[in-house]
Amino acid sequence: MIVKIAAIVTTVVVSLIGLITYYVGSSASEKKDGFQPSLYKIRSVYFTLLVVVIAGVLMVTLSSESMPYVQLKKGNPDVVVNVTGRIWAWEISSEQVPVNKVIEFALQSEDVNHGFAIYSPAGKIVAQSQVMPGYVNKLRYTFTEPGEYKILCLEYCGVAHHTMISSIKVVEEAALTGGNQ
Repeated sequence: MIVKIAAIVTTVVVSLIGLITYYVGSSASEKKDGFQPSLYKIRSVYFTLLVVVIAGVLMVTLSSESMPYVQLKKGNPDVVVNVTGRIWAWEISSEQVPVNKVIEFALQSEDVNHGFAIYSPAGKIVAQSQVMPGYVNKLRYTFTEPGEYKILCLEYCGVAHHTMISSIKVVEEAALTGGNQ
């Protein structure tokens, strides 16, 4: 609901700015200083196209499925993994998760802000979120390849921040050990 309201307000504001700009540009008198009137016409066409393109890009991006938290509205996750950050360790409720399933990480902190980052076996970051005290932040991710994924803290949380490392194994569903779903 909030995303729709933001999209509507943005569209209205951009449209108003475009209309006001068009009115000011079209009502301005052309100078008779020898400058070619055709250049004024080209400039106003160019500006109109620019406003239309910018408005179109804003409308497409604001209504996009890639907006944050849109995926949280798409039903229940296949697996929920509870994660608690504390100086200087991660407590993760499940050591294994299935591949090709929607995994929801319910993230919370007992002390300070932490940054929950998941790194692929190749060492590339695949997902991340803030972990804050007094708040459960939800991060959904679908692992497409099995392997061992490292969990690192991205938010400096004290002198032993560099030791805040854990991992999670992504396996085929048939290979899951009891109770991790």
